[in-house]
Amino acid sequence: MPPTQTIQTCSACGEQYPAGNAEQTLSLPDSGTCIMCTFTVAPWEFSTFAPTAPAVNVESVQGIYLPANNPSPTPIAVNVNIHNEPVGVRRVPQIEFLGPRNTLFYITITKGPAGQLLNCPYHVYFQTYHQSLPNQCVSAITHGSPKYPWLGDIVVLKFDGKRMERFRSASLTDDMANISWFFMSHAIPSQEARV
Repeated sequence: MPPTQTIQTCSACGEQYPAGNAEQTLSLPDSGTCIMCTFTVAPWEFSTFAPTAPAVNVESVQGIYLPANNPSPTPIAVNVNIHNEPVGVRRVPQIEFLGPRNTLFYITITKGPAGQLLNCPYHVYFQTYHQSLPNQCVSAITHGSPKYPWLGDIVVLKFDGKRMERFRSASLTDDMANISWFFMSHAIPSQEARV
């Protein structure tokens, strides 16, 4: 008799996942909430920003693109709209190709492999859409050992200094060690506990 496969259902969205599927298992078995639904209570930030003023300028920087369907990271040009807001200048990367802005989050990488504070931190932009493919590139750059089952395309942008006021170009040569280390050693906290 063939073994039966257990199907788990997320209590928040109703998506069903086979138990043991490494790419999309339920992250919180006690509460029954899947990985993607935990983002709504995670200490990460939405990348949405509704400008109150039109863009006064556009900068172009080179980011690092980690495609879901390809194991190789590639440089990518990203336009950044500059808005003069009442609270100061806001820089908004134009990364809608990742998905609708209301499904995008970012995480700030501030520390490197030795625990040192980075002179130029990074923002990791990713989507939270349930149907996204597992990210082959993250798996490749971590030698098959990512700490978290990342889904969908990812873009990494580098800041020009610790104050994180503007972006600068990133490169595969100079930045992949920090980026790979992040994906090997950091899980999304919401995988472990609801905040």
